[in-house]
Amino acid sequence: MKARAKLSLSLRAIALVAILNAGFFLVLGFSAVLPTEAFKTRVRNAFATGQLNREVDYAGYNRDIGLHQYDDCTILQMLINPGENWLHRALGPIIYFQQHYLHACDTLYRLVHDPHAAEGVASFPYTRYWHGDYPLAALWLSQFGLKTVRLIFKASIYLALLWLPFAAGFRDRVIFALALSIAVTGLFFWGLQYYGQSLCHGPGDAVVIVGIGLFLALRNRTANLKWMILFSAGFGAIVTFMEFLTGLLPTGASLLFITAFMIRQRSSEVGPERNSLAFAWLALISFTAGSVLTVVFKQALAAIFIGPQAITAFSSSLAKYSASAEPPTARLWLIIAALKQLLAGSNTLTGGNFKSALVLLALSAIAWSVAFLIVVFNRHSRFAVAQFKAFLMSVSIIIVWVALLSSHTIQHSFFMSRMLLIPISLGWAFLSSTLLTLKTKTRTG
Repeated sequence: MKARAKLSLSLRAIALVAILNAGFFLVLGFSAVLPTEAFKTRVRNAFATGQLNREVDYAGYNRDIGLHQYDDCTILQMLINPGENWLHRALGPIIYFQQHYLHACDTLYRLVHDPHAAEGVASFPYTRYWHGDYPLAALWLSQFGLKTVRLIFKASIYLALLWLPFAAGFRDRVIFALALSIAVTGLFFWGLQYYGQSLCHGPGDAVVIVGIGLFLALRNRTANLKWMILFSAGFGAIVTFMEFLTGLLPTGASLLFITAFMIRQRSSEVGPERNSLAFAWLALISFTAGSVLTVVFKQALAAIFIGPQAITAFSSSLAKYSASAEPPTARLWLIIAALKQLLAGSNTLTGGNFKSALVLLALSAIAWSVAFLIVVFNRHSRFAVAQFKAFLMSVSIIIVWVALLSSHTIQHSFFMSRMLLIPISLGWAFLSSTLLTLKTKTRTG
């Protein structure tokens, strides 16, 4: 591709991300002008019927409330709390908190039952994220109670995973096997019983899976470099809009990388082992660029309309979660501790059962090992080696994320461990794709 064409494509991708961010702003602005009293009624009813529990922020392995009630109560605060104007409610909704940011659901309970509860309570404008879950919650809660909304969100992610293999289609067994491995692992070992109903996790998970499904379903276009770059940049922006530091970005990036590699490899006729890896890297770079630009747009808007304290809040939070102030040796140990904590939290995937989690991890390790041995025996096949590199790089994205945000991973390992969907599902996908392509390696060597 010539330099002029590259510049034109880059500008089109940037324009797409800018348009999407303008859309995000409009959606949040619309949500911000909705009357709060109706949402307060929904929240009061949720407490009265047991759909919210003021006594705990984390309700354990509760299939009705979900494990991560803290974020639900935080998002519901965004819906009920007033602000100086609609811009402040859209870009920096006010959050009230008690000591050490604990007791989010108790704080919410007080706010909806006592008109004077906010007096003397600390607060801050929550400007660090776009909060894409906020308008979705507003949309559905304006029509239904919290119990019904949770059922809608949980059904959405289950339906997205069930649709994924059909989006891949049946004509290419390797791509179908990849989609099937992701779908089966997601359905049974992603903790959806306890996270799918979350106002935060459920919609974000569905966005990631639907995005990958569309990438597969439209692969006649997304296998083309221009369409792939535009899709990946837009996908990165949308996932960032939904990201609440729950692991959506690394999960989406990992799945996009291996999916881009596979569709390119399966459609290429010349030099697929080289073109496909480069294609996957360009997808990842485009996704990352879309994500970074979305963060920049959000923080710029927050700084303009709310004040420079928005940038301070973002940078201080980033420094805290990345442990950037720590010396290199200490950071290395933090990264090791974060990886250990991630594995220790794997019982989240199996309903709290540690033995089942160990079996799950062991079976995945066996799949990786068998597939690796097959590649070793077929090491002269550039196709097989490239495939191994692609799967390994996809998993490496999770490790890089943990390394960059080690402190955050340690603090929130009970839900960040859901990123283990990647090594588990891709282990089985790697094995199945390696077995399926054994007969065709000479065609692509």
